[in-house]
Amino acid sequence: MKYISYYHNPRVSNLLRIVSESPGLTFTEIMRRSGLANGVLSHYLGNMEKRAMIRSKKGRKMTWYFLPHDPIEEDSIIISLRKETSKNILTFLLTKKLATFVEVTRAAKKSPPVVSITLSQLQDLGLIKVTNGFVKKYEVANPDTIMRLSEKIDSTMFEKIKDRFEDTFSYF
Repeated sequence: MKYISYYHNPRVSNLLRIVSESPGLTFTEIMRRSGLANGVLSHYLGNMEKRAMIRSKKGRKMTWYFLPHDPIEEDSIIISLRKETSKNILTFLLTKKLATFVEVTRAAKKSPPVVSITLSQLQDLGLIKVTNGFVKKYEVANPDTIMRLSEKIDSTMFEKIKDRFEDTFSYF
């Protein structure tokens, strides 16, 4: 079927809506949300990228999709918030403010080596800071940005963080 323009194609409109509502989705997640088969989705995303309707950021094993006007400097933050361990660490540090490695490891519910690697990656991205002392402590470098982007990709995540923050101070 011919459409007035590529933008009027219902599949293209649906894919644009999916990516705009939740930037940084992977191919697999877009496939799940759109209901399109692998080959069909690959065709549409490729054509949309050629037409600069979307852009992608490729990793070693995954590709994440964004709208062209989404700030490129926020890509790494959004991708980190989509990874389970990074998200757990960042949300924990948002509520705790300062935490030791042991506390972060318990909160992330991952092995110490996995947490150590993830903390290093988050530090390299400038998302967390380390205060050196007798015991190293970790904190979020820019909490406002993390909160804003958490809400952008998953509004329920923001509510959970806010609830934890309120619970923390209700005991004092």
